[in-house]
Amino acid sequence: MPAVAKQLDLFDGASEASLYHEPASRSFVAVCTQGHNGKFHQWCVKPGELAAHLAFLGADDMNVWVSQGEFSKPNRRLVNFTRVGVCFLDLDTYKSPAKGWTREQVLEKIHDLCAGAGIPSPSLIVFSGQGYQVKWLLSSYLPRQALVRWNIVQEQLVELFQPLGADPAAKDASRVLRLIGTTNLKTGQKVEVVHAQLDHQSVPAMADFEQLTQALLPRPRQRKTAKSPAAAPFQLVPKEPGKSSHSKLLKGINTRVLAWDRLNDLRTLAELRGGIAPGMRNTYMLIIACQMALSGLIYPHNFKREVRTLQVEISQDPAWLRDRELLSSLQARVEAHHRREKIEYNGRELTPIYTYRTATIIKLLSITPDEQQQLRTLISADLATERNTVRERTKRRAAGVVERVEYLAQRKQTATERREQILAMHAQGLTALQIAAHLDISKKTVTRALADN
Repeated sequence: MPAVAKQLDLFDGASEASLYHEPASRSFVAVCTQGHNGKFHQWCVKPGELAAHLAFLGADDMNVWVSQGEFSKPNRRLVNFTRVGVCFLDLDTYKSPAKGWTREQVLEKIHDLCAGAGIPSPSLIVFSGQGYQVKWLLSSYLPRQALVRWNIVQEQLVELFQPLGADPAAKDASRVLRLIGTTNLKTGQKVEVVHAQLDHQSVPAMADFEQLTQALLPRPRQRKTAKSPAAAPFQLVPKEPGKSSHSKLLKGINTRVLAWDRLNDLRTLAELRGGIAPGMRNTYMLIIACQMALSGLIYPHNFKREVRTLQVEISQDPAWLRDRELLSSLQARVEAHHRREKIEYNGRELTPIYTYRTATIIKLLSITPDEQQQLRTLISADLATERNTVRERTKRRAAGVVERVEYLAQRKQTATERREQILAMHAQGLTALQIAAHLDISKKTVTRALADN
């Protein structure tokens, strides 16, 4: 057997999954199965239990999928997402112009597309029994706070690989992909690794997420400044087709990131309060549902399920949980938002989803100053200014810049010590000119110090 084939055979389902599901993780991984009878089952296990669970299933003669992300609870709800260690694609080549291509032609095209976009070749390419699963293992896990940024990179990868039939529905963090070593019951073919980009230690190469973003997402236009390009922080601006300006694209990204951060703040608020009071629950759910839709991570088909998951978090009131009309009107708006439709309001075109100013949310939910101290985005303008001041001060200190008050104190201390030196040397009989030469200061400074004595 060729050496390359031997290396690829080293990847069974459990070992491949362990590359992006660290056994020590406390989160949950989903395992989904489907037998010849068509029945679909899902189990959620800890990564450390994954290998034993797969062995228990005896999954050789069934469809088996594994989630690529990890979750805080035993389900695949995005609101329970904790982290992800891989970027991936599901290529339906049989639905694309590449239909009928040989495996070698497909692999060559994948590498060509990566080279053209300036991104590394995939860590792994898996034949799924009909198409291909392409994976970039990340050098570090991305936490829930980075989910929007990760999702934007996923969107750009799907766009890049459209010539090979990249499935736009298979890019979210709750996605499950086929497990290596199992059988695709549709075709009867085995799921197997067909390419591994190995490093010098013969393990799959890892990709740096920030390098992926910089290759796939262009920087915003730079203002003319005396600062070097390296000093400018990197921001995400997706390469989307059309005539939209960079500023509009950047605004869209910032809106999505802000919405996701607000959603996390709202959940923290509910946790701080031990739930949401009856008179405020509907308002709270309306606001949080809008943030979910604006984040770009929730789609019409899973919107209500995700919202219902949050409902249970804030109240166990059975009457309220049975209120199926709570989000019915918003569902239609979510679908219109997903279709990129606009509504006209005061001569402006806006998303059909309700948008809120930060101050409005604080007022509607009566968020107190003490509660704001525990939040990231739902804070007053004064607190935001205070935090920004602290951040800038920390940056200056890290760069070695001394604060003005500290600088003036140091300067005063230095002047005092120098005056004492001058007086001591004068008492020893040295002239003003001799003192100035010895301390490397002007004669005028010496005479002024002596005159003030």
